[in-house]
Amino acid sequence: MLGLGLNIFGRAPLGTAPGFDVFLIAGQSNNLAGTGLDVGIDVSHPDVFQWGREAPNNNVVILAEEPLDHVTELAGKIGYALAMIRDYYIPNGDLDAGRDVLLVPAASSSTGFSTNHWNPGDSLYEDAVLRVNTAIDENPGSVLKGILWHQGESDIASAAYLDALDAMIAAMRSDIVAASATTPFILGGMVPFWVDALTDRRVQQGHIHGTLKRLTHTGYADPELPTVIEKAVPATDSTHYDAPTQHELAERYYDAWLAAQSNNDISAPSYSFDTDLVGYWRFETGSFEDRAGANDPTVFGDPVLTFDTTYNEIVYSADANDYLETSLQLPNSYTKSVWVNMDAGSGSRNIISSKADAGDQHFLYHNASGSKFAAGHQTNFIELQSTTVASNGTWYHLALTYDEASSTLTLYVNGSEEDQSTSVTVGGSGFRGVSIGAISGASSVHLGELRHARIYDRALTPSEVLEIFNAENS
Repeated sequence: MLGLGLNIFGRAPLGTAPGFDVFLIAGQSNNLAGTGLDVGIDVSHPDVFQWGREAPNNNVVILAEEPLDHVTELAGKIGYALAMIRDYYIPNGDLDAGRDVLLVPAASSSTGFSTNHWNPGDSLYEDAVLRVNTAIDENPGSVLKGILWHQGESDIASAAYLDALDAMIAAMRSDIVAASATTPFILGGMVPFWVDALTDRRVQQGHIHGTLKRLTHTGYADPELPTVIEKAVPATDSTHYDAPTQHELAERYYDAWLAAQSNNDISAPSYSFDTDLVGYWRFETGSFEDRAGANDPTVFGDPVLTFDTTYNEIVYSADANDYLETSLQLPNSYTKSVWVNMDAGSGSRNIISSKADAGDQHFLYHNASGSKFAAGHQTNFIELQSTTVASNGTWYHLALTYDEASSTLTLYVNGSEEDQSTSVTVGGSGFRGVSIGAISGASSVHLGELRHARIYDRALTPSEVLEIFNAENS
């Protein structure tokens, strides 16, 4: 590889103005472990350089060639970053005339947050920040154009992963001198074949993808949309993308980098009456957490967070024995609001329910008899029933309001009132903790998907229910 002082390709000496477009590449092995390097395809480019790591080129600008100078360097293997810049960034005119690109490789195999590599203060985190700061400082006029991140496999089933990931992104945007809150941070999805083999991996993919709804100016290189990136022999080293699929991933990273620049609104649909919101499980963030309070659920079974193409959103997806239990005590006057999409199956399916004993049941559910939605209190739990006949595979917005003072229970489907009773009582012992996707104890479990589950501490008006439907149906 060529050193700093050479006049490469007839350009001005490296390290002088106008500087570089700089990209940091960090995370673990899918940044670098694509088997099948093809010397006829995986070529260098005269406008793409890297911040060298190996002697004698440590902290020196050299030509970017595969394999890049990551912490881990694997002979004959490639990543997506060079292909992203060579095949998309430069041909699409993102590089201004007279400038070059400088990659700062900083990834290492089998590393994560739980292994104390990527938290602020950990060795690899500090190495990445120092190297990109040094590269930019020693090359005046350089601009940090993005951080490319691929990681997650080493932290499967780590309960702290989502918070650790978000904290690291915030820290990098602060600790890298040239970064800011608007620096594009791009995350890549793990290999679909490998992810689909275990529920914990599917949940982790949801955490990564959901970053788009948790942090602004983030992007997600989606390996499943618009098509699934599949290896020719997926069972062979199923954890890693190979060279051909790294080329596909490169385009997804570029598209995600473009999208991240305009991803500046991560707010949930909100309403003037959200001051009365006491529970909100906003699954599109890649988490089961309560986004309105401290009612984070206990997860039973293996529900996952998966992407739904109807609303281009991450949703809760459940099968038999999958449900959430929360500590939220349902108020004596309330509104339940949720979107539901049912899979094929038989039996009644609870959507948002409360139960203490047989004499104190409070339901919003799908009644198998007649394929209609139903709701009720106490032992008479089919006090209301929809006129809508529900179809599997179709999204519906459901709202159930109860006003204790007037004993009025009202059921809405897609913003319209479909049934009401004015003689429904609370029950002697009051309401109990809220379950989502079941009634306590895995009874009558919902099969299918849910999105935007909300609970208010009063009965919303018909116009307020319609406002939710209209806003969240867009």
